[in-house]
Amino acid sequence: MDSSPFKNTVDIIESLVKSAGVIIGAVWVYLKFIRTRENFPKIEFNVDLRVVGRQDEKIIIEVIANLENKGLVRHWINDFTCDVLILRKEAPVIHGDERINYQLLFEKYNPVKDEKNETHTEKIVWIPKDWYDSFVDAGIQQQYTYLTAVPCDTAFISIYSGFHYRGDDFQTSQKTFSVAALENNGGKKEGH
Repeated sequence: MDSSPFKNTVDIIESLVKSAGVIIGAVWVYLKFIRTRENFPKIEFNVDLRVVGRQDEKIIIEVIANLENKGLVRHWINDFTCDVLILRKEAPVIHGDERINYQLLFEKYNPVKDEKNETHTEKIVWIPKDWYDSFVDAGIQQQYTYLTAVPCDTAFISIYSGFHYRGDDFQTSQKTFSVAALENNGGKKEGH
């Protein structure tokens, strides 16, 4: 009996199975990494603020960063910084220039001072450089807090924060709060 036709049939079936496997693999890669973008970070990032109280002519505040990894992989957080920006009660309302997209101009009031000119320009670092690297695992909500104070005549506080993923991607969050509204609600924003 000649085994050539049988061998040819087996070779054809094997070739079809391999081709189907390649096509299925390509579709899987397309759906997983291109269409659903699973290889890209999916972190929901919000900032919040709580007024703790008043003491020594200062308003003590707790700055809060909430990160939730809605993706399927761990994401490392680098250069995680924050700025506390204030508008005092008697300050004029002035719009900034194109660098801040003509938004209202607030005074930077970070606790770390630039020693050369005694201004509060150095960014707040959520995670000190000599601590371990930080990450947010898939499905996890991570909260970072920073306790500081602003002058007692502060009317509004704007929090601007950002971080970098590994590589060049970055993410930011900004929110502005009325000190009076926070104090009237027991230090919490409305609805909480």
